[in-house]
Amino acid sequence: MRSTHNRRDDRGFTLVELLIVIVILGILATITVFAVRGITNKGQESACAADLKTFETAEEANMAQFGEYTDEATLVSNG
Repeated sequence: MRSTHNRRDDRGFTLVELLIVIVILGILATITVFAVRGITNKGQESACAADLKTFETAEEANMAQFGEYTDEATLVSNG
């Protein structure tokens, strides 16, 4: 004999299970974005510090060669 009540097919995922997975993936994506953003900012800071050190070295070389630091007009005209 067959049962008279409808039986649910247990093969698929429920809507709640799918929503939980989507929320977890969203949280992981957010964490990843902020981690990458932090790494990018640190890289930019390091590049800026290296550029500043290069400028400082060039100014010290100019002082050693000519006895004075570069003035603003020379910096602007040389680009």
